[in-house]
Amino acid sequence: MAKIDLFIGGEYKGTFYFGDEYPAEYTISNVYHGIGSQTVELKVTDDNGLWDAYVDYLIIS
Repeated sequence: MAKIDLFIGGEYKGTFYFGDEYPAEYTISNVYHGIGSQTVELKVTDDNGLWDAYVDYLIIS
């Protein structure tokens, strides 16, 4: 199981968990951030030792 944290503009916004080889979609609701260009980061913060978390796409709406 991998834990991936979402940061926007350097601020923590929520967490995703990935636990098997099947695709999954996660939603973090009510995310607010500053105006203008923002850096979006996905950081693996915990893992079961396999370090095999993959992101196929990211939807921002």
